[in-house]
Amino acid sequence: MQDVVILIPTYNPNEKLLKLVSELIKNNFLKIIIVNDGSTNNLEIFDKLKNINECTILEYKTNKGKGYALKYGIKYSLENFSNQFKGIITTDADYQHLPNDIKNISLKLLNNLDNVILGSRDFNEQQVPILNRFGNKFTSFLFKLLYKTKIVDTQTGLRGIPNQHLPLCLKTEGDCFEYEMNMLINLTKENINILEIPIKTIYYSKKESKFNKIIDSIKIYKVLFTKYLK
Repeated sequence: MQDVVILIPTYNPNEKLLKLVSELIKNNFLKIIIVNDGSTNNLEIFDKLKNINECTILEYKTNKGKGYALKYGIKYSLENFSNQFKGIITTDADYQHLPNDIKNISLKLLNNLDNVILGSRDFNEQQVPILNRFGNKFTSFLFKLLYKTKIVDTQTGLRGIPNQHLPLCLKTEGDCFEYEMNMLINLTKENINILEIPIKTIYYSKKESKFNKIIDSIKIYKVLFTKYLK
């Protein structure tokens, strides 16, 4: 996949990040940007990644949040790779998104360069925790109610964004998990088409998730309503 950049924001990653990078390279992804969002643990992982030719490691010392890390990587890609690649695929560092799904998002993006592509999970599957199932369905319902657009998985981190829409993503507000909701709202307001394709639904233990169900959910719902009222 020589025409897309893979962008992975990460904070205190584990060995799953190394596994993901290895398998992405096997699937012919040649440029992988990894943003170290002020990690304090497992720093040896970044030392290993720095020795991989396909990887570009961006770092800063203070943890600033997923949204900040994504924009940091988008800015770098626009400044350094916009003439070499046609878009960015954002994915999480915890192997929640499988390489085959990332590849499918990439292929869909390259065939639909006017659209943003989302990897959409199925929240009806048995392994989805009940709170996650309810929360995601409720958020999807609110998004459709307020913005007249149906998006099944508003919180997916697996997204394909063509270069032409990256400046809008770079201007999008939010430094934490609410950034991804802000992005969808801004894309919708600009009448940019959003396509969803199914991906494997994977959940890990609460200890591995950086998402705070109370604090981050409040931020997301605040974004939904405040941007609607503007």
